Amino acid sequence: MAKEEHLKILEQGVEAWNHWRRENPQIRPDLHRAKLIRADLRNANLRDAYLIKADLCRAKLQGADLRGANLIRADLREAQLSGANLTNAELSGANLYKVNFSGANLNRANLLSADLVEANLRNAILTGCRVYGISAWNLDLEGAEQSDIIITLANEPTITVDNLEVAQFIYLLLNNKKIRDVIDTITSKSC
Repeated sequence: MAKEEHLKILEQGVEAWNHWRRENPQIRPDLHRAKLIRADLRNANLRDAYLIKADLCRAKLQGADLRGANLIRADLREAQLSGANLTNAELSGANLYKVNFSGANLNRANLLSADLVEANLRNAILTGCRVYGISAWNLDLEGAEQSDIIITLANEPTITVDNLEVAQFIYLLLNNKKIRDVIDTITSKSC
């Protein structure tokens, strides 16, 4: 099934799309480079099935409404999501390499094990996000609203931080005795 056919199904609305996904879980959704600017994709099932990743590479989703969308393990490399609403979106395991999230709302989004390397998060809202296991290297967080970022798994006591860049470090400090020992050694020698 070609990208054009997938876009036609999506144009029929989220209900039609989700029905098609349930009926065709073995087909990889091909929406790479799709123009879905300001699209209403609330609660859309764009996740992988049978480890077949939904292809949204370089998709144009500026201003799209993706509240509650299921993007588990989706491939969104270099996608344009500026100004998109991703409140409560499920992005666990998603490839978000170089995604432009500038001005996007990621309030309470699940970013568990997502790859955020070189993502643009300028002026994005990152409140109440779950970020356990993310790769967060070379991020642009200028002007981003960051608070109550959850660094633990759902079955662990909740620990929050207010800075995405230090989330991984804080988790390692709390859960890796060897790192704590190294820091103790360094600080004891500097006195």
